[in-house]
Amino acid sequence: MLWPALSFACGIAAAVPFTLCCVCGLAGIAVILLMRDRSAAWFAAVIILCFFLGGARGRAGEMRPADDYRGLLRTDREIYLLRGRFRGEAVRRGRGYLLDMKLSAFCAGGGWQSASGTAVVLAHFYPGHSSGREAVLKCRYSRSKHFSLDSGRDLCFLSGEKNGRFLRDRFGEMLNYKHTPAGKGIISAMVLGDKRGIPPLVKRTMLRTGTLHLLVVSGFNTGLVAFFMLFLLKAARVPRKVRIFLACCAVAAYCPATGTAPPVFRAAVMTVLLLSAYLVRREAVLLNLLGCAAAVLLFCDPQMLFSVSFQLSFLSVFAIAVLCPFFRALSGNAAAGGKLLRLSREAGITGFSAWIGTLPFVLFYFRLFSWVAVPANLLAAPLTSLITICGFCQIISVLFLPRLAGYFAFISDTLITVLVSLLVFLERFPGAWFKI
Repeated sequence: MLWPALSFACGIAAAVPFTLCCVCGLAGIAVILLMRDRSAAWFAAVIILCFFLGGARGRAGEMRPADDYRGLLRTDREIYLLRGRFRGEAVRRGRGYLLDMKLSAFCAGGGWQSASGTAVVLAHFYPGHSSGREAVLKCRYSRSKHFSLDSGRDLCFLSGEKNGRFLRDRFGEMLNYKHTPAGKGIISAMVLGDKRGIPPLVKRTMLRTGTLHLLVVSGFNTGLVAFFMLFLLKAARVPRKVRIFLACCAVAAYCPATGTAPPVFRAAVMTVLLLSAYLVRREAVLLNLLGCAAAVLLFCDPQMLFSVSFQLSFLSVFAIAVLCPFFRALSGNAAAGGKLLRLSREAGITGFSAWIGTLPFVLFYFRLFSWVAVPANLLAAPLTSLITICGFCQIISVLFLPRLAGYFAFISDTLITVLVSLLVFLERFPGAWFKI
């Protein structure tokens, strides 16, 4: 599934004309149906067909409806009022921050009118936690085909997040029990993807040490959801197939509760596919799971291909799958040494592979290089895993054993203090990081 998914993504990026994609796609389907043997030519035809299907899906996503905002722009006016909901977090670009906004209403000097489409907004200040929040903003339209937001006075948030708001608020109440303010913000980000409470200094330190991705909800979280669900159902003596089905449902429910960001969606799809393979007793290949997840996400939203979080999420997993066997071979006999040494070596290889794979994109998007990223991730990853486990245990204990919730909160706050102190120590190394 990896090569068809890559071909599908290349078709979206190539922006082939829609008519040509349809004609070539139909011809490809006919050729595949006529070829009986699954030879190399058959697989080549499938990959070419996926390329044109990706081009057709990408072009279909670009077709403008009658109320698209680009048809409402006026050449004699530069100031506009926009209303809509932000998609994803702000991404640093030069001296500003880029945001995607799904529009619902548009004003060009007269009254408000309904509008559709996704507008690119360049904010010349940090807009804070904006993902999933509805807002009204006053901005200028520039020749670079984006809206420019100059001041925080021109931005007004109307509501909180839409996706999974009830579930996130309910879990947040359980998770915030007996935590310090800083610990509350960090553990909410790790477990629920809610980054609003993270102290700015902590976020800056994690960015400079290359560990900011540890705050992102990803495969470890969905794996914990599936593990706890399977453990509880097995204790209740639920049949195996029913256990796996309910675990898949729990992962699917956890995804919108965390905001449905690309890393969460990717991890949820891969976890569900892994459980499905276990259900039918088939071996799951990591690259095939990654390809399936990418194909599902890009089919739902082709423009997600150009999202920074999508690119970094999939590229890190791809680098781990491809580079880890190579580095294991270079490291020699994997069975040598004790269990702790083997685990440390495996963690180091995994972290280094992900760092190498994402380094070009990190340099391009964030303009920052940190040589302490590998040791920082090697030391911080076990701590963040323990913090996340404590967060899930705290939510479960609030439901079943409320007296234990305070102990898990104390343990997680202690681990968070150790984590932040360690990262601050690494950040202060001479030349630990520098901007490009």
